[in-house]
Amino acid sequence: MASALAAGLLLTWPGGVPAEATTARTAGFGQARQPATATSPTIDPSFIYDQLAHMATDFQHREAGYAAGASGHAGFARYWTAETEMLHLLSQFGATAQRYPFKVPGWAGRPATAPAVNVEITVPGVTQPAQVVVIGCHYDGEASSTQSAYDDASGCAIELGVAKAMAEFWRSHGLYPARTLRFVIFDAEEQGLLGSFSYVNEAANGSVPGIGAMFNEEQSGIGYPLRFLGQLANPLMPTHLFVSPTSRGGLYRTLSLSAAQVARNQAFAALIKQATAGSFRAFRQLGYQELTYRGADGRQVWKPIFTYSGPATRSPSRWPASRMPRSRVTTATTTGRPRLPPPTLTTSRRTPSG
Repeated sequence: MASALAAGLLLTWPGGVPAEATTARTAGFGQARQPATATSPTIDPSFIYDQLAHMATDFQHREAGYAAGASGHAGFARYWTAETEMLHLLSQFGATAQRYPFKVPGWAGRPATAPAVNVEITVPGVTQPAQVVVIGCHYDGEASSTQSAYDDASGCAIELGVAKAMAEFWRSHGLYPARTLRFVIFDAEEQGLLGSFSYVNEAANGSVPGIGAMFNEEQSGIGYPLRFLGQLANPLMPTHLFVSPTSRGGLYRTLSLSAAQVARNQAFAALIKQATAGSFRAFRQLGYQELTYRGADGRQVWKPIFTYSGPATRSPSRWPASRMPRSRVTTATTTGRPRLPPPTLTTSRRTPSG
């Protein structure tokens, strides 16, 4: 999903054209570098998985709106924002941070004792600064959740990975973003989408007409057509990629769009389709074949990333990447870091869950 988002951002720029990235195998935490010949940003999967493991493990119980036990909630936002992460990745490009506190009611029977806080990192555009692209996710968790790794630390880790990829691409090509980018982590989404509502109606009020695109990273750990744990015996899990609507219906019962708006939404949906297909090709070129999972006994289990969804008589692990039908490739659920097949590498980090 991170690769698709980075590619989607590139395609929304003026003069942007679909292009396949020149990729290389990653070299560990934050050490991948993009060659100057790359034609689109290249995601570092190891960086994203390491960030996810760290944030979900070290910043737990991220419940919005409560002063007691808020160290994980506030610590997560500080870490994601601080000069060691998002601001560090984007500092060369004039990035600034802004916090937007807002009141929340809390859960039923448990009134809130502290405000929630949306956090925004802005990278100013050079040629069209009034045109804005928002990349968002939420960092709060359910009251019953400990790590909230899937929902939605995964989105927060992907935002960091996208920022890293974009910064390295700009740096290696001597570029700056044309449009203004806003990386946002919303708070109190689990209490009724309160953070995004507050952001649109307060923090971003007045600049909403200039927002040309918004990418929302939500529950990205298993967001593709897949079979649970990569096993052909398991049924396909559902997937949804929501794009701006082009007609009235469903959640948009009172929607009214002009012909120009419909055309723009259709064009945007077409761009996203191109970005998604290209991201899968680029990820496969990195050479990763398997991920580690935590088994029922607590031990790490190796499972293939890509599985062949044809006849069940053919074992997916026996299909080399070069022979897998591209139109029939699915991904496996992941809660660990991408690694090569054993015994090449292992990970010392605890595998996040939730």
